[in-house]
Amino acid sequence: MYIRPKYPVIATLACLFLAACSTLGIDNFFTFNLNKSFSFPVPPQTPVGQLLTSPGIPLSLDSALAANNTALKYLKAVKLTKLAFTSDNAAYPVSSFDTMIISVKTDSLPLLWLGSYSRSVDATVLSNNDFAAYVKSSRDSFIIAFKANKAPATLTNFTANFTLALTANPLP
Repeated sequence: MYIRPKYPVIATLACLFLAACSTLGIDNFFTFNLNKSFSFPVPPQTPVGQLLTSPGIPLSLDSALAANNTALKYLKAVKLTKLAFTSDNAAYPVSSFDTMIISVKTDSLPLLWLGSYSRSVDATVLSNNDFAAYVKSSRDSFIIAFKANKAPATLTNFTANFTLALTANPLP
């Protein structure tokens, strides 16, 4: 059954207008997830009850961006969406820390908190902060700050396993 519009000229113009508007002002952003990890050592001489900071751990995204047909200059947003810490020593688990904090820094921007683990609630909390500006710097790095409630008997390596959600424009 065909229904004839009462005002065919107006209906035609409205369709043309909507078709033109559907492509104006819309960015072709896309989002993809990237799973990464890094390890950091905790020596047996670790002071208990003091907040200690790891050396900077570089975050390299170039190969992941290239694999997704984009580059750093087209990156619009980066957010930490998943974080889990693991220990390579069963006698010194993650709960051996009161706090573990992951942040990102560069030379030109202030330290930005991304997430943390708290033993008191045995949970990880994420900040939802966008840190695209940090990863666009050539001197970006992750920093881990932690406060141990006991020192390990031997050198123990911890791994931060995390997922990043990256939003970018494709390469032209």
